[in-house]
Amino acid sequence: MDDAAAGTEQKATQETDLSPLTPRPGPRSARARRSVAALVVVAVAAAVSLLVTNLLGDASLFFYNADEAVERRDELAGKRFTLQGTPVTAPVDTFFHDRPVLAFGVGFNGVVVDVVHTGDPPELFQPGVPVVLEGAWRLGPGPGPVIADDGWHFASDRMLVKHDNDYRERDNYTERISEAEEGGTIP
Repeated sequence: MDDAAAGTEQKATQETDLSPLTPRPGPRSARARRSVAALVVVAVAAAVSLLVTNLLGDASLFFYNADEAVERRDELAGKRFTLQGTPVTAPVDTFFHDRPVLAFGVGFNGVVVDVVHTGDPPELFQPGVPVVLEGAWRLGPGPGPVIADDGWHFASDRMLVKHDNDYRERDNYTERISEAEEGGTIP
């Protein structure tokens, strides 16, 4: 073969060489596949646990009428729970620790609780209409009006009113509504 033919043959071979320049990764080992599968299962289990915890979070709150909450104040101090009562005073828009709040009292079976609510109240909120509040006991009086004057107030951040659809549909509050109407008045 002459040199010209050899050069053409070598050039053709170089142009048709399709071998990869970087090595291809080999198939994953069974151990690696199991590790990835285990991580996926753990991630899915964590997501499901978080979802269930969020959904059941509200259901795990204990529900107390105002008189029961005052009676159990020592064991409930600092813990979140749901308080039911009937507002016995007109709400006062004021500030507490530099935050706008709504201060009022709720009663049940002759016992009054001072409430400091953060956030907007439902439109139907008014004295004489039973409410369900979520929050916790706080030591120290809230801003006026101070009715109970017992050195404590209930710090609330969620409020449902008797006539609110959320109140009626949520956790079958029908029995609680009747109790609040009967026991919510203050002599």
